[in-house]
Amino acid sequence: MSKNILFGIILLYSFFNAFAQVGIGTTSPAPGSILDINSSNSGVLIPRVELIETTNQLPITAPTPETGLLVFNTATINDVAPGFYYWTGTQWSTLSNQAVYGGNIQSVIGTTDAIKNQNTGFTDFDDITITFTPVHPVVYVTFSAAGHASIASRNSYIDFRLVNETAGNSIVAGTNTLSTDTDRGQGQNVSLTVSWNSSINMFPVIVTPGTSTTLKIQWNIGGIDPQAHYCAVSSLPDSSHRVLTILD
Repeated sequence: MSKNILFGIILLYSFFNAFAQVGIGTTSPAPGSILDINSSNSGVLIPRVELIETTNQLPITAPTPETGLLVFNTATINDVAPGFYYWTGTQWSTLSNQAVYGGNIQSVIGTTDAIKNQNTGFTDFDDITITFTPVHPVVYVTFSAAGHASIASRNSYIDFRLVNETAGNSIVAGTNTLSTDTDRGQGQNVSLTVSWNSSINMFPVIVTPGTSTTLKIQWNIGGIDPQAHYCAVSSLPDSSHRVLTILD
């Protein structure tokens, strides 16, 4: 009989123990929690790893990482930066409260007449420089510009390049456009116009979150006989513009 009572007590204890809450630093775990850690001067240290990119599960070696797996990434590479990440089942996702793109959009619009003369090499495109502090390891850059050239220009073109001034003036991307001769107007009012336009659309640029970064556009002209090229935003707003936008 005593053996049955003892067995019953052990079984009852095991039952309650199996479903009990666990408290560390507290004798009264919060209701609804399976684990309650209490401390006024310490924290929980999540495993620190060096991720490679969001679509690569490494360095986690399990064949299929469990959805919800949490790590603290210490690497800055590709599209990851230091911070907490969890595995969604297909990729790593940051826990940053600013993870959604669009919360830190930067944009600058040229408002003055800009002129580019031949034999001057690459120079900064007037007003088209942005200094900002990114919140993502990758930002997306869009650039657009249009204008005209001297009618004396022959077979001319413009080169544009996106430059990361913070990264030692490294060239991130480039594009170019031909200056095209066009008859403008009607009847006796026809005139020759040499126009141009160019753009860079949603180009990904690797940056360092939390670090002040300067991105800018530079331009240069070339061709058989390239004469002055203009982006006359102030005097010819109906046919000229220049704008740089950063999606962060």
